Amino acid sequence: MPVQFLSQADHDRLNRFPEEITHEDLNSFFWLSHIDENLSRTRLSWLQRTPTGDNPKQILETLDKIAFLHQHNVNQWNLSGLNPNRINHLAKIGARATNQYLQRANEAKRYPILLTFLKQSLYNFTDDLIEMATSAELSYQHLNWCNTWYIRDDTLREANTALINYHYRLSLSQLWGGGMLSSSDGQRFPVKGSVRQGRALPRYFGYGKGITFYSWTSDQFSQYGSKAVPTTVRDATYVLDEILNNETELPILEHTTDTAGYTELIFALFDLLGLQFSPRIRDLADQQLYRTSSVNLEKYPNLKSHLPGVINTERILKHWDEMLRLAGSLKMGWVTASLIVQKLQAFPRQHPLTRALQEYGRLIKTIHILRWYAEKTHRRRLNRQINKGEALHSLRSHLCYANQGEIREQQDEQLHNQVGCLNLVTNAVIVWNTVYIEKVVQQLKKEEQFPGDEELKHIWPTRHAHINVYGRYHFNRDNVGKKQQLRELRQPGFQP
Repeated sequence: MPVQFLSQADHDRLNRFPEEITHEDLNSFFWLSHIDENLSRTRLSWLQRTPTGDNPKQILETLDKIAFLHQHNVNQWNLSGLNPNRINHLAKIGARATNQYLQRANEAKRYPILLTFLKQSLYNFTDDLIEMATSAELSYQHLNWCNTWYIRDDTLREANTALINYHYRLSLSQLWGGGMLSSSDGQRFPVKGSVRQGRALPRYFGYGKGITFYSWTSDQFSQYGSKAVPTTVRDATYVLDEILNNETELPILEHTTDTAGYTELIFALFDLLGLQFSPRIRDLADQQLYRTSSVNLEKYPNLKSHLPGVINTERILKHWDEMLRLAGSLKMGWVTASLIVQKLQAFPRQHPLTRALQEYGRLIKTIHILRWYAEKTHRRRLNRQINKGEALHSLRSHLCYANQGEIREQQDEQLHNQVGCLNLVTNAVIVWNTVYIEKVVQQLKKEEQFPGDEELKHIWPTRHAHINVYGRYHFNRDNVGKKQQLRELRQPGFQP
């Protein structure tokens, strides 16, 4: 039955809508503003909630929404009589409209908003489901099955380890570094939806929220660890986690970070674990230097003003056994470094072990600062390593393009899997670039045009202009595990 219960003026405004929309259809819109007992929310707010991930729960909810819209024959509506720009405008209003706004609006305004919103929602939900399957030329059921049964922390870690170990043995990788130096830094991404670890930080996210992906990078450009952490927590809390959890062949002995990655407590833990911590500290001239009471500065009067702090050695010796016990627990993996650091810093009053570790860390920090000033090559080596991590951030931003770079995974397990997948793809690109750079080097040597190893050190595998993330992804099961031939190199000046 066509719409006949509106006034003549209202009917004139709606005369462009399809005749298939009946009086019962418009009456059903009234129930969109009522709380559904099964959902514990209104149908309108349920439809306005867009998918935030590709996990089974989100997929099933999206399928329910599509079934609900089909139940009300939304798929049969023909809105071709309206201007497409007008449809998009009204649908956007409906996507953020509240129940109060729609109830107060007159029928001539309310129904066009709801009609276009429901129709556009059907398109959007359907596109979300087929987007991944279309890009990979695989069925949606196949992708969903792989995501459920194969995307796990242990499988992702095993795959990353295989890539890193392969990359470590390449001759070009050894030219960039021996794998003994690494760095770590956080990369911030905006979040959308109710992400548990999302935090508000107006400096970076404006009025929204965000999260930090904290990554560990070797001097060979491979990333041997990454995890999602709250943006408001200092980076130093997590510095040791993946270094102690490193299962690759990389023999990490020295680590560097920026200012946010260091505290005196971290200096102490690194030294107790037999590792060297060499952060790049901002405003280094303002840092206080320390000495032991046994150092006699009478012979060096000019140093008195530069070494005002005195280390309390008695406090260190009193808790030395506990400090070694803590280092042993971290080394054996009985407790994660981030957990114990948070516990030590969470006491209302400083724990005696915390004070002892900080006292010892001041001594190690003083030695590091003096070496930073004394050795120019040491400073350049650490700055170069930090720049490698920043270059990889650019590559990761290029690869994390889905949902316009917004993180939508709500559960910690889903978020952890997304971080692992991004790490895996990043390492795959690094291996790919390194292998082909080696092939270019071999060709240049044949042509006697190779510039030399010193120049080659400055050519990094973090380039990504040739990576088309918007293309199609091919998965050929017959070629898995088989060694494939490399593609032929392009000639200089070639334009695809």
